[in-house]
Amino acid sequence: MARVEIAADWRENVGADWQEFADERLGPDITDDARRYCPVDTGALKASLEHHLEGDDLIISATGGGEDDNGNLYVSGRPGRPGAVKTREVHHVDEEGRAYAAFVELGHRVYHPSTGITGPEVVPAEPFLRPALFQERGDR
Repeated sequence: MARVEIAADWRENVGADWQEFADERLGPDITDDARRYCPVDTGALKASLEHHLEGDDLIISATGGGEDDNGNLYVSGRPGRPGAVKTREVHHVDEEGRAYAAFVELGHRVYHPSTGITGPEVVPAEPFLRPALFQERGDR
């Protein structure tokens, strides 16, 4: 008969190992795959991909923008004036109340700024986060 003893500090040991694995291996691997699958128009979405830990949760995020001189994230004005930017708060880069990466991931209807109408035309989804997250991974 076998006997199993569980150390009293097992949670701390497992948690520390998970955080190290998530931050040093899994997060970078998923982020690299997302960059590889990411569609490129201006390159801002691809450049904004990053990973970080919030407690024990691994977060892979894409804001779709860059930073201005004050450290605020921005997204390019769309559509219309090339080079125009809209400055938004960090981690809250939205267009019409939805994160910009979600527009790319899920697709969306085209907005015509000259008429203020959201048309029947649909920009198809170009998934890049989900394929990166669901990539089968093994030991290296």
